[in-house]
Amino acid sequence: MNDGWNPPTIAPRNAERLQQDPRLGNYLKTKEDHGSRKEFDPMQKLSEVRSNEHASRLVLQSNRRKLQAKKLEVTKRQMVESRLDASAAYKAEQEKEKLALASVVPATDAEVLKLSELLNRRLVTYEKDASRRSWWKFFMLMDSDKQGVVQYSRFLRLMRVQLEIPERVAPR
Repeated sequence: MNDGWNPPTIAPRNAERLQQDPRLGNYLKTKEDHGSRKEFDPMQKLSEVRSNEHASRLVLQSNRRKLQAKKLEVTKRQMVESRLDASAAYKAEQEKEKLALASVVPATDAEVLKLSELLNRRLVTYEKDASRRSWWKFFMLMDSDKQGVVQYSRFLRLMRVQLEIPERVAPR
């Protein structure tokens, strides 16, 4: 029974190429492919490209690690330098205040007692509620940098402004 349809026939030279496995060395090596493809193997080329890509990624990762380490080193150095600068500035401020107070005559015990009584009376007027009144809280108000030390200039300013003690009552 022939209804006019015939299966396609494969030319003998193409049949050889269709039966070749691309993973084998003879892929695309028929006579007509040899001259035009120059023995090109796409699987080999893909393998080379992937190998180059992998090597490039390794180099990139290495460079990123080096850059991160350098950034960390620079940041550490900047932090140490800023701390040293802040420490030097603080020490200079302390020395400046010590030099300013070097010519001051120390108060007598009677003057210290009189000033203490004055400060206690003013603290009562500053904070009316006895449960909230404390020299510690007032000290913390003066110690803005939380170093545990109050500069004389800061104490004097708060004494004049917060406790409202004029200079004629408590001279410098």
